[in-house]
Amino acid sequence: MATNTPTKEETTPAVKVNGNTDSDWSKPLRQLFTELISCNSVMNEAAAELYFYSFMGAYLNKVKIKDGVSNKDLRVSLCWIQTARSGKGRVNKAMKKICDACGVSCQIITQYTEAGLIGTIDEEAIKANDKYISEGLCEASPSIIVKDKNGNDKTILWRDPIIRGDAGNYDILIFDEMQILLEPKRENQEIILSLQPVLDCPPYVRKKLRSKYPIEYSNPLTIIGTTYPFQTVPTIVATSGFLQRMFLLIRKLTIDEIKTMKDMQKTLMDPNISVTFDKKLEIFKKRIEKVGRAPRTLIVDMEARDELTTVSHYFINLIRDRKGGSRETLLSFANTVEEVCLKIAGQYVVQHGGTTIKKNDIRRNFEITRGFMEMLAKKIDVRDDKEAEEEKKRVIEIFKRTISVLKVDHLSKKEFKEAINKVFNKGLMGCAAMIDAYTEAGYFTTRKGTKNTINYYLNNE
Repeated sequence: MATNTPTKEETTPAVKVNGNTDSDWSKPLRQLFTELISCNSVMNEAAAELYFYSFMGAYLNKVKIKDGVSNKDLRVSLCWIQTARSGKGRVNKAMKKICDACGVSCQIITQYTEAGLIGTIDEEAIKANDKYISEGLCEASPSIIVKDKNGNDKTILWRDPIIRGDAGNYDILIFDEMQILLEPKRENQEIILSLQPVLDCPPYVRKKLRSKYPIEYSNPLTIIGTTYPFQTVPTIVATSGFLQRMFLLIRKLTIDEIKTMKDMQKTLMDPNISVTFDKKLEIFKKRIEKVGRAPRTLIVDMEARDELTTVSHYFINLIRDRKGGSRETLLSFANTVEEVCLKIAGQYVVQHGGTTIKKNDIRRNFEITRGFMEMLAKKIDVRDDKEAEEEKKRVIEIFKRTISVLKVDHLSKKEFKEAINKVFNKGLMGCAAMIDAYTEAGYFTTRKGTKNTINYYLNNE
């Protein structure tokens, strides 16, 4: 799912202009949602699918999964890291339109301040409340009657001293450029620490300022953040627990993929596309209303719990060969992997009118989370700059030495992986990730070989 190479579905426009929408009443909601997103952004179907789970989790934010005394909810927050100027903003705009139509309160955030996101204290409200505190005015007794100066009854209402920020007022917040928020600056870290418990269940915000009142409230918020692959991403993932509470999609596009994307984007200039979007959105809205947003509680049967263990073991086996900081960071996502699989299964059950999450529900959604797990195993690599520079030199030396021994000017991916693995012992998947990273960075180039193979060549230094 989260790969650099677009699938056939990703390179084919998902929306047929003036197409028959009768099938939109019967196709899976996920597919219909993805087609809506594709009316505004091309070759981003993998991200659109994840946006669907974020949307459904926010739409069903009153649904709980029974889990001891704390329970879980169905919210799935998302951080999408992808090459700049590749349609992320257009996906966000389509998402907001869908949310607005379906009664999910959504806001796209472009500027971040602690007061704007978390909230602030209304000092005037505190003064007004304190004036009548001796008469019994308080939050528990928010309305009292006192005598005015003429002896007439006067009703005094308690005023909430907390002015909620956006985190307390919306179902979904979309951070259009999340790098600004994630960068390890003091003010950012304070915001992140306040937002982090919002992603837990039950959601909770508490920020103590100079006032005697803390900013304190609960709101089931879903966060979606988009950004490009900036340099400190691995460090942030390794040192912050914020991203471990989110579904991560990391996708670096090649120059050829960006070229194809820009060419395909022109097809959306057809004015009939907006007509298709409106028709599909109306159907999606009516179908989602049938699902409803009523509170309910789901239970997980014993076989489904056992299947979740299988999911967790699959991920741990994927990262078994990783070492050092990368291994520790990846292990911190083990609970995320299991929870995301469970939540998506829960969303599926609710869409189909059920109340019990069963083994087949977990299995059905394992394919989705497997893409997430494999992407994490390939993309997360925690190293300092010196280690990264040393690794780059060694990879290039291995390539040169191998083509010299074989007396060729290129290596197949299989040959390249095996040569690297002899030195780094990272496992073939880890070595494939290294090759992809250095190819994306321009150190190697690829050409098609015989029998659908891809050959790697060293670029001129």
